[in-house]
Formats: sequence, C-alpha cells, structure tokens
Amino acid sequence: MDEELLKHLVSTVRCFKCGGFYDEADARVLGYYGDTAFLSVYCSQCRRRDIVAAVVKEVSAGDMVADVGDDEHDKFRFMAPVSEADVQALHNFLEGFDGDFSMLFTGSKD
Repeated sequence: MDEELLKHLVSTVRCFKCGGFYDEADARVLGYYGDTAFLSVYCSQCRRRDIVAAVVKEVSAGDMVADVGDDEHDKFRFMAPVSEADVQALHNFLEGFDGDFSMLFTGSKD
C-alpha cells in the first residue's frame, strides 16, 4: 500500500477528541494486516495520540461498479470531458439557485 496515500487519507480524518484535522506529517504507518493499514496519528491541536485503521482495497477498472448502463456508457464515451469552464458555469448557476426544482424544470411554481 502507498504510505503517502494512507497519510493523505488520514489527513482528511478529524481528531476524535477536539475535531481538528490530523497533519500528514504527524501520521506514521505502524503495519498492515491484510487490506488494513494501522497508523499512529498525533493531533497537534490537542496533543492526543491515536491509532487509525484504514481499509484500502485496490481494484481494477473492471472491478468497479457504476450505475451507468452499456447504452449510456456508449453515449458518454465520445462526449468532451468536463472542462474548467463547465465547472465555473455550474458554480455560477448554483450560487444563485434557491433550491426550487419545480421552477427549474417546469418553469412554474408548482
């Protein structure tokens, strides 16, 4: 297992005591048991030490499960990838969106 990946994953976990995030530099891989890695972590905010168990299973693309059927896969395979402009346009839309889906899809309030 990639130790840098494990340390990065641990940095997304909150301290069990104070709720602060662990720093990658304060995580140390202790060992492995099957697909489980055990890490020692230190919270620099409250100075607590803990043990984190991370289960990471490597899968191949063929093992992945998707909710896209073969016909949809064929449809989307040849579409252009999502661009930075697409993401920005969605961001701009969501900033002003009030959550009214009926208005969004039907154009009327009910």
